[in-house]
Amino acid sequence: MQLYRLRFLRAIVFGVIILIAFIYCFYALINLGKTNKSTVASAAVIASSFTGSANTSTVDFLNEGVTNSDTNHRSIKISVSASSVVLNVYQGYNYKTLSTQSFPSNEASYQEFLHALYNLGFISERMHPAVRSVAGQCPFGQKFTYSSNGISHVPSSLWTTTCPGAGVGTFTGKTQSVNNLFRNQVPGYETLVNAVNLD
Repeated sequence: MQLYRLRFLRAIVFGVIILIAFIYCFYALINLGKTNKSTVASAAVIASSFTGSANTSTVDFLNEGVTNSDTNHRSIKISVSASSVVLNVYQGYNYKTLSTQSFPSNEASYQEFLHALYNLGFISERMHPAVRSVAGQCPFGQKFTYSSNGISHVPSSLWTTTCPGAGVGTFTGKTQSVNNLFRNQVPGYETLVNAVNLD
């Protein structure tokens, strides 16, 4: 009789454990579904915010040269909006303007550009970078800073460099593709910057 009771108690305990495990898995699956839906919804909001702000926004690409003297230091900045594409060449660390070229644009062109940027990871951010500030990074290489104005729900500025290691920065998109996409917005870009030495 005692053996029977012991087996009966064991069966009850085992059944309770199975029931608890089942309930836990059930609620875990429900919460996972909610999390995935929330993530998808957040991604949709971000994409819509980025590509749907053509009338009021501007996106910029700053290409800085090696760390050298203020006299020799050069940077190239491309700013794109729904109305224009502006190419600036700067001298020094206070960004003294050496030359400016401006080209007309339109909303359709800018919309296409924004969608292409988004697909290339323009707003892809490294959550836990080894280094957050671009200052002093990659002194013998080039630095790339990507920024936006008038666009909500996205990072205002991200950066990366041509150097490996800790200074890879906060940007995780497709660097070379994003850079080339910006440069392609400037008619005759290679000719205009041919004399600019970033090395």
